[in-house]
Amino acid sequence: DVYVSEAFVSRLRGIAARYASPESNSRAVVVRAPIVALQPQNVTGVISELSVVQLRGTQQLEIRGKAPAPNLPITLVLVGTFSSEVPDVVLTRRQVLSGLDGRFTAVVSVAPGFFRGALLTVVASSAPGVTAASIRLEVKAPNHDIAVPADAEQPSIR
Repeated sequence: DVYVSEAFVSRLRGIAARYASPESNSRAVVVRAPIVALQPQNVTGVISELSVVQLRGTQQLEIRGKAPAPNLPITLVLVGTFSSEVPDVVLTRRQVLSGLDGRFTAVVSVAPGFFRGALLTVVASSAPGVTAASIRLEVKAPNHDIAVPADAEQPSIR
């Protein structure tokens, strides 16, 4: 989907009218889809049970938690800390909805924060009145618990 302003649409129509040929039968179609913004009314509480796990064999995280209400928009922000000398970096931002039981889950990539040993912080926030939650983990190699012979230092290198 592409959303553009009315002024831009008018400008494109003007350009098209200048270059239209009598035999052309094409026309622009503007589709207006309603943008539904969830505005929870008077929801208060805490995002709880926040957990994050690096999925084995991948550079992705599974994030789970519980919102204080069903169908509540939850914004998940992944922040990377790579060094004490470098400012924190926002890696990704994703919005999910809590289910009928208030639970939410998402799988997000750690890209571009593929640095082993980096600290990643997941912040889950929502509507005003809902207290955010955060959790931190250390980035591991995708298969950090497996010994691969090719990864071992070769005798010729010693």
